[in-house]
Amino acid sequence: MNTWRVALFALMIVFCQGVVVGVADDMTFGFDEDKDGNGIPDPWTIGKGAPEKSVSLDTSVKKSGKGSIRLEDASESAYVVVRHMVDAKPNTAYRLTAWAKTDETAGPTAVYLSEYHAPGKGRGLLKLHVLIIDQPREWKEFTKEFATTEKTGRITIELCPVGFAIMYTGTAWIDDVKIEEVQ
Repeated sequence: MNTWRVALFALMIVFCQGVVVGVADDMTFGFDEDKDGNGIPDPWTIGKGAPEKSVSLDTSVKKSGKGSIRLEDASESAYVVVRHMVDAKPNTAYRLTAWAKTDETAGPTAVYLSEYHAPGKGRGLLKLHVLIIDQPREWKEFTKEFATTEKTGRITIELCPVGFAIMYTGTAWIDDVKIEEVQ
């Protein structure tokens, strides 16, 4: 009886560690729902700024699924970052893929990947990766490969409106953001 309980406890520990530490082999974010009605696709959140000026779920322009995220021009006072955090494995190669389309943009849109420690394992930014989405008038795929550090436990994906700090004009749509392990 005690052996059975120990085995069950060990299995629960292994299962829980897998949930906390790793990501699935790939994660795709399609910007299809806004259940809370805040105008931002679930499960994304606004990191800074005023979403009503720069970010919205667009169901009329999309690569696939029900919608895309629309990033519009913004002044420096309306600087916006849309973000989503996912668990990641340390010392692992990943590929970020995103589809984008633009209209009347004068500068690039950026996707930032920020690596952080696993919860309870440290604090602060470990590494930053940038995927520049530059002037695709029609839907175009962009990719960026990167490797996590030995301390990485989480990755924050941040979408920045057109031009980022310089704040150019125009509109960009992003859809089908995917992170997958590179074998």
